[in-house]
Amino acid sequence: MPELNLEDHSEEVQEILGRIPKWIIRWGITVLFALVTIIFVGSYFIPYPEKVVLPVTITALNAPAPIVARQGNNRIAKWFVNNQQLIKKGQLIAVWETDDNYQHVKDLKEAIELKSHEQVLMTLEPLNLPSFNLEIREYLKTAEQLTNIQKSTKHLREIDQLDKELTQKTNYLALLQKQRQVKEREFGLLEKQFQQDSIYYYHGSYGITKRDFESALLSFLQQKSSYIQYQASLIELNNALNDLRNRIQEIEENRVLEIVSAKAAAEESLFLLEKKIEDWEFRNLLVSPINGRLDRTQFWSENQLIPNGEVVGMVVPEDPIDVICRAVINTQSIGKIKEGQRALIKLDGFNSQQFGSVEGVISSLSTTQYNEGYHVRITLPNKLVTMDNIEIPLIQELTGTAEVLIDDSRLINKLINFKN
Repeated sequence: MPELNLEDHSEEVQEILGRIPKWIIRWGITVLFALVTIIFVGSYFIPYPEKVVLPVTITALNAPAPIVARQGNNRIAKWFVNNQQLIKKGQLIAVWETDDNYQHVKDLKEAIELKSHEQVLMTLEPLNLPSFNLEIREYLKTAEQLTNIQKSTKHLREIDQLDKELTQKTNYLALLQKQRQVKEREFGLLEKQFQQDSIYYYHGSYGITKRDFESALLSFLQQKSSYIQYQASLIELNNALNDLRNRIQEIEENRVLEIVSAKAAAEESLFLLEKKIEDWEFRNLLVSPINGRLDRTQFWSENQLIPNGEVVGMVVPEDPIDVICRAVINTQSIGKIKEGQRALIKLDGFNSQQFGSVEGVISSLSTTQYNEGYHVRITLPNKLVTMDNIEIPLIQELTGTAEVLIDDSRLINKLINFKN
């Protein structure tokens, strides 16, 4: 192919080939401006929200409560509630097959609730409770000891004997007190007479010889010794009276201590018996944990063998089921979360593409940091109904993630902010 030599063409041809036509420039600028305009206008309509993803836990406040068999491969002896019957929390539903008579356990429990040992002892006589033998024997032993102490009159006999002795000694002391006045006056006169004889003897008056003086001195000393012994006997008698009073008080205190100790032993054995009943009820009774309606799932009948861990029924609450949603946020994102922000919750086990997302609203934010972070409360306006109008089946606890919309802005705002 021959080479094109521009120098061989005319000046007109060279001018045309060396200059771009104006219509091409005009159309190029127009197309470029149109593309930029389309991008900016489109970015205004394209949403570009900022999100924070939080782990969430949804808990049912009043979910249906399962009734689970806690005994391995046992039979239900009797149903007390029919299927679909309304029941209250704590109401007896059924009793397992056991060696103990349920009615006897019930009678014993009612007697214990009366807080009367006499009533318990009366109730125990005809009972058939093989698994309670050890506790019953211990209680009967302590209760019998308490009864014997309370009925015992030994302390009364001892106190009565000591009271009689105390009365006799008190009367004797009263006589000695009266005699004391006579003794004191008698000894006073004798002492005065001896003093006069002593004066006469030392002055040699009235012919008192030394022998007379010594005889008078001996008589005075004998009377003084007798008076001292008399005073000692008074003191000894008072001490004896005090000893009698102390012995009576000691007997009364010992009896009180014996009764208190026996009562404590009886109360302890009764408490152990009561705990035994509670343990027996936990193992052998099916009791409703909440108010609601009983749904006997597989229609188990009496005397039918039920495996351990089997759900024999559900108690469905009559009130509408409510849920509570909690999330945890770390310190880095705490400033972005505010009350009223919208959240889209995707639940584990329920694909969001198939079931959709549950809508929520931030209702409260804790001001105290815990180990895992700050706690966030999310309100679910539509409960567990997704935005695709699909109801998520309620279980005791659901987990997932919540996308909290921090800034519901458009793409154009991001472009402007990026430029700035």
